[in-house]
Amino acid sequence: MTTTTILTETSRTRAVALPWEAIIRFAALGTLCMSAYVLLHVAQSSANPLDFIQPGANGPSAQVISADFPDDELPPGLGLDGQQYYAVARDPIHLRDDAAFLDRPRYRLQRPVFSSLAWMLHPSGGGTGLIIAFVVVGIAALFVGGVATGALSVALGGPPWAAALFAATPGAFWSLRVTVADALALALALSAVAFAAHSQHRRAVACAIVAVLTKEVALLVLIGWWLSNRSRRNAIMVGAATAAIVGWAAVLRVLLPPDPAGVNEFSAPFVGLVRAASRHWLDHQELWGCASAVSALVLAFYVLARHRLRHPLSGIVIVLVAFASIMNSDVIGLNFGATRSMMGLLVVAAVGALTPRATRTTQP
Repeated sequence: MTTTTILTETSRTRAVALPWEAIIRFAALGTLCMSAYVLLHVAQSSANPLDFIQPGANGPSAQVISADFPDDELPPGLGLDGQQYYAVARDPIHLRDDAAFLDRPRYRLQRPVFSSLAWMLHPSGGGTGLIIAFVVVGIAALFVGGVATGALSVALGGPPWAAALFAATPGAFWSLRVTVADALALALALSAVAFAAHSQHRRAVACAIVAVLTKEVALLVLIGWWLSNRSRRNAIMVGAATAAIVGWAAVLRVLLPPDPAGVNEFSAPFVGLVRAASRHWLDHQELWGCASAVSALVLAFYVLARHRLRHPLSGIVIVLVAFASIMNSDVIGLNFGATRSMMGLLVVAAVGALTPRATRTTQP
């Protein structure tokens, strides 16, 4: 048993009777508004379902996408990550076959959940139906993330309308717009934290495992929660999630050859942030990325200055700020990168800013 910063007794009492109607209403409102905006954006830009997965003629998945859409000419360039989730979702069981259409197979296949969910909705191969399945999963991710955010806010003494914040972030827009797993991974990680905050530990562990298999960086949220809320059950949640990542990575290591290029998303501390500002932001480029990174960091430092280390979310904020400091300039600077990589910090810091300071108590 360890004494640490966790929920107050008042928060525990309040958590017994969550205002589900209000939480669901605000989560649905945020999801509806963002989904409508994304669908309108696609309709105005091309009205082509391929626009959701952003393939490129020189991209790693060009061959399989051209086979599924023979009448469409792919745009020049490498394209974005959505095309690779699509390639995996066509047949997520045969990993060696999927590897031929991925730039870094081990790295991409470390995140199987997003593609698998789309495949479950459309298990009969590729085409427009599979893209629609991804859109449905993406919209569901925004709603789940909103509900988790609202439930966590209420558990910590905050307002239920915080449920609308998740879908209102730039990261939510990009996740749905270009079919990537960031919103779903964060939604599941926040669900795990919310379940843990409401002492529903089995559900917390289940969500934690699925979250890290959606995108491994979701583990940072879980570790941060444990740092501020040290208990045996939270340690089990982090341990189970870590074991899931390590176990799946071991399977991929056996099945697939090493990636030709390793992980290149990191740099020395704060170098990426400085380069993002000098190369993009100060020239009035990538302004959504700038807004996401700056607002997330400002909110984070406000939460830490206001609550210090006494808030249940302080650990998550510290871990995510530390992680942001080693991102390279593309990840923390570009619209496509920064909006998604800073989404977790933005949402968690916003909830921290909306909730009161917690007291110290004990939990097994």
